[in-house]
Amino acid sequence: MFLNTYQKLPQSLKQAVNSVDAFIGKSDTAPKPILRRLMIILFGMTSVFAVGFGILLVQQYQHHLHDMFQSQREEVVSDFKGLLNQQVSGMTMALQPIAANADVKKALREGDVNRLWADWHSVFGEMKTKSHLTHFYFFDKNRICLLRVHNPAKRGDLINRFTALEAEWTRKTASGIEIGPLGTFTLRVVQPVFDGTELIGYVEFGKEIEDVLKTLHSKTHNEIALIIGKKYLKRQAWEEGMRMLGRKGDWNQLQNDVIIYTSFGRLPDAFVSIAQHSRYRDDNSDQEVSSLGKRWQVSMTPVEDVSGKEIGSLMIMNDISIERSEFAYFIISNATVGMVLLGISFGFVFFLLRRTDRSVYRQQTSLQESEEKINTLAFFDQLTGLPNQVLLLDRLKQAMASSSRSESYGALLFIDLDNFKVLNDTLGHDVGDALLKQVAHRLSLCVREGDTVARFGGDEFVVVLSGLGLSETAAAVASEMVAEKILVSLNQSYLLTRASHRSTASIGVTLFKGDLSSIDDLMKQADLAMYKSKEAGRNGLSFFDPKMESVLKERTILEEDLRRGIDEKQFLLYYQAQVMENGYISGVEALIRWQHPQRGMVSPMEFIPVAEETGLILPLGDWILKTACEQLALWSHHEETQEMTIAVNVSIRQFAQKDFVDRVLSALEASGANAQRLKLELTESLLVHNVDNVIKKMVALKAEGISFSLDDFGTGYSSLSYLKRLPLDQLKIDQSFVRDILTDTNDAIICQSTIALAESMGLSVIAEGVETQEQRDMLAKIGCYAYQGYWFSRPLALEEFEVFHKRAMSEVSGENRDKK
Repeated sequence: MFLNTYQKLPQSLKQAVNSVDAFIGKSDTAPKPILRRLMIILFGMTSVFAVGFGILLVQQYQHHLHDMFQSQREEVVSDFKGLLNQQVSGMTMALQPIAANADVKKALREGDVNRLWADWHSVFGEMKTKSHLTHFYFFDKNRICLLRVHNPAKRGDLINRFTALEAEWTRKTASGIEIGPLGTFTLRVVQPVFDGTELIGYVEFGKEIEDVLKTLHSKTHNEIALIIGKKYLKRQAWEEGMRMLGRKGDWNQLQNDVIIYTSFGRLPDAFVSIAQHSRYRDDNSDQEVSSLGKRWQVSMTPVEDVSGKEIGSLMIMNDISIERSEFAYFIISNATVGMVLLGISFGFVFFLLRRTDRSVYRQQTSLQESEEKINTLAFFDQLTGLPNQVLLLDRLKQAMASSSRSESYGALLFIDLDNFKVLNDTLGHDVGDALLKQVAHRLSLCVREGDTVARFGGDEFVVVLSGLGLSETAAAVASEMVAEKILVSLNQSYLLTRASHRSTASIGVTLFKGDLSSIDDLMKQADLAMYKSKEAGRNGLSFFDPKMESVLKERTILEEDLRRGIDEKQFLLYYQAQVMENGYISGVEALIRWQHPQRGMVSPMEFIPVAEETGLILPLGDWILKTACEQLALWSHHEETQEMTIAVNVSIRQFAQKDFVDRVLSALEASGANAQRLKLELTESLLVHNVDNVIKKMVALKAEGISFSLDDFGTGYSSLSYLKRLPLDQLKIDQSFVRDILTDTNDAIICQSTIALAESMGLSVIAEGVETQEQRDMLAKIGCYAYQGYWFSRPLALEEFEVFHKRAMSEVSGENRDKK
């Protein structure tokens, strides 16, 4: 390869290479002798290696302890989960015959508390003694507690825990650990009871987590402690729970946490300090601490309850005193052996180096210098140090080959300095050369390490960018960002001959993917685009494809306006009425509108896709939710609007946020709005990925009173197997089916089937896109009695909607009086 490159070099460069060869052959100049200083250097190197070897051993020791404790910690966590599963399995097996008992079914159906107590209190006493069972419930199908066998004096309350809700929605056994109303951390199993196919109630077993932790301690021989965040507990309830279980409870033992259990009996102060300051729940890093005359390695492992919420930590404490002593001996012995070996090795190397012929050393040094000079002359520009045309073409060829393999786009930027000839002619070539050097330095700072900046000749430079993405638009955006960065950098003032000088540049950009275009074509395209920038007034950039440039500029402007609109609060909420059969307005759907200062009212169809693509839908969604909750709170103070609901559309990216549930609840809490008046509208596409996670979030929000509507039903990807598992309240018939319901038999059948499906599942139905009286009458005829559409009202600004609502409610009241 080098020979081929040499043959292609210009004649002047070949002469320079031959001169270097002649210099190598004739020169007998040797570098200064270094052998007399070698002893000092070797002594220093030996010391460095000895210290490094010692540090390496210490690091190995730390890694050894870390890996050992990591393995033990994983084993403890695995055993903890295994014990929970084992306990759940045992309690489930004990529950099943009770749930299948005919007397139990009869008593549950009749609500016969006395019979349940008479039949099962002795069984509970036996299970409490043998299996440490602490909780035994019977409650009806509405989750109303009929009997707490462990506490018969208390009953009649609604059991609203996550396990009970999950058993209700799934109609299957639900289990997991969760914090009860009295602040006790309990492992619960809830078993639905069926009479045939009819659900008639539930039976629940539970035991305190301390029983599992005691077993875990004896099995793993590790000291453990369970710590729960105080924000999940209420002091009075927790202290009452401790008294009920016959335990002492010190609420003030930690500032932000409560120690539920410790295998020490009382957690030593050193570990209390770690628990007090370890607020990094997601960090499993270890800490070492001295306590009770020993050295301990401590880890805080997050603990989640059945709903997936992180509520505390499991502290695992491992005694590493013996390992420390054994490894200290290992370090000392190995360090000694290592130092001896290093001394012998360096002595042998020194002996060999003394016998090395100095002439060989001189030849090797001269050859290396010659190769570096040839390489520099052949492939690099002598003035700027950048790659020259030869190396540029090779790098561009490699970038095109890489693009072909990865199917990603690259870009070629052709840069020409504006008015450089004038500078050269007026101030001289020395000043021009100084400017070129500074330009080369600035260009190198504007690109990534793997990109190429080359001097093409004179005042022309070329930049090759690779790996810009699989999308042509994304590649154009990325290359434009680099070009803009270059323009800003080159526009800064230069210090030339003690005077400040400003210079601009014109840039042409062309994209490439694989070898669809030749190198010559790419260079011509970039050159033509650069001249287009010159014609446009210089100090700018142009793309070779004018169509792409126009689209790119339009999208970039829209994205910038969207960001500015969010910052400047240019968005409004419009409200479209949701109307019942008798004309009563039961609620509204909140619809976002963008009041742009220059564009006017921008359609959501235009800016929502950009918001979704750029992630700006997240701040927009938070604003919509916050504004809707604030409006709910305001309407709750007026009798005519206090019963109204507001439906808010939730995007897939919003719902996928890990803290989405907390964001919704925070918006409700900050506004003071009633959660039962908030309805979240989900699309069927939300169910394509991780439906179990979707259900868990929905159940958590449903427990707070929030309702759910499935928007655009029938147009997405959901199946009935998913649909029956979702805690929905409403199906929304898509306007595409309503539009032709009078003329298209298929659309009418789909609407009627949707209504029948909703009725069988106990869900309400609303139709959107109702634009005529005939459509409304047809929907009512097939059983749909809630509507939304232009026939009743367009989306209206707040003030307009409130006027419309007042007028509509007056008409409804008048009709009711006339009927009387």
